[in-house]
Amino acid sequence: MVKKTCPNEGVIISIITEFQTF
Repeated sequence: MVKKTCPNEGVIISIITEFQTF
């Protein structure tokens, strides 16, 4: 589901997930 193409992508996904978790 979560593709680890770039190390930065993982951080961005984490931030987005935190924002989506209200």
